Amino acid sequence: MTILEITAVPFVKGYRGGGESYPWRLSQELAKIEDVVTCFCPPPDVPPSNGRFQPIPGIFFDIPPVLRRSNPLPSPGSLRAIIRCLNDTTDLEFLHVHNLRTAMSSLWLLLAHLKQAGHGFKVLLTDHNSNWFPFPQLTARWADYYLPVSEESKSILNRYVIRPSYVVPTGVPASYPGLQFELRPLGDREFDLIYFGRIVPWKRPDLVLRLAHGLRSTLNHPPRVAIVGNGEDETYLRWLHSECRRLNLEETTRFVFEPNEDEAANLLASARLHCLFSSHWDPFKRHYSCPELAPNTIIEAAACGTPSVCSDLPGIREQILQGRTGLALSLSDWSALLGATQSLLSDAGRWTSMAQEARQFVVRERTYSVIAKRLSGFLNLIREGVV
Repeated sequence: MTILEITAVPFVKGYRGGGESYPWRLSQELAKIEDVVTCFCPPPDVPPSNGRFQPIPGIFFDIPPVLRRSNPLPSPGSLRAIIRCLNDTTDLEFLHVHNLRTAMSSLWLLLAHLKQAGHGFKVLLTDHNSNWFPFPQLTARWADYYLPVSEESKSILNRYVIRPSYVVPTGVPASYPGLQFELRPLGDREFDLIYFGRIVPWKRPDLVLRLAHGLRSTLNHPPRVAIVGNGEDETYLRWLHSECRRLNLEETTRFVFEPNEDEAANLLASARLHCLFSSHWDPFKRHYSCPELAPNTIIEAAACGTPSVCSDLPGIREQILQGRTGLALSLSDWSALLGATQSLLSDAGRWTSMAQEARQFVVRERTYSVIAKRLSGFLNLIREGVV
């Protein structure tokens, strides 16, 4: 029996965010246990993949912040290809759609809903918090089961309509480079703080600079910071550079854009702490209703043996074992956050324990081999009629 895994674009250079890596890697690992076909839109500059893949035509725009190339729009060719895929997969058992609120996922959900009667396959839905496409209250109803990436994601999905749910968290491959490194001691790490991810205002890398500035008096060297990721907001990036100058961090802050996986893992393993201060409010007083569902950079850092200090949002909190693999702290009490960070960096024994447990947590709970095996177990419960 076949599972169709539906994702927007392949996980390749230029499409390397968590919303791309999660479905791609989950599909790869699940295919070792189940009969899986992965359906995606090949970008014009990316050749179709070999193997158990089904390319679906799409239209690619880059008109931020509404339309991005990571979320292609359907075309008449998309409609024909999806209908053909549903008709030709005679042993279809599960259709797993990633991303609720995009045009392409909505088309898949609609066509599956129309085709489903009398065919017996089940529709599974995972949301990665893509925000722009309307009517999620309608399209969420076409799913039989939710596979949320976190309890926070589950809570949001169940506001539309309640469905049986099983959390399938974010992770890293068992072959992830960071898991292969020896853990570097606190004193051997190049950077005090690292930010890794999309360099956008609501993820607040500017607060990482503010934290570094506050640590200046307790470190025996100038604070060393790495800002790593995709600098997709040029206006914010220019402002971030001006903050470096204002806080006198320009000489000790390194910007690294679009690193490959090996480079990113090396940088994460070279930092004492990974920081993610995503917030409902950016530095320009703009509001974001749901800034994080399940940020994978925390897990990538943990795989490298790097604890995290993060804002205390529900989706972030779920990626941390509080006080054991990192700290989730309120941004509203900055002095407490600064004090907790200073205390952690000044206690090599405590830091080492957290670094070790962070990696152990990933090995035990958050490799895609573990995640896929547990998901297959849940699918068996559906097959047996238990859920």
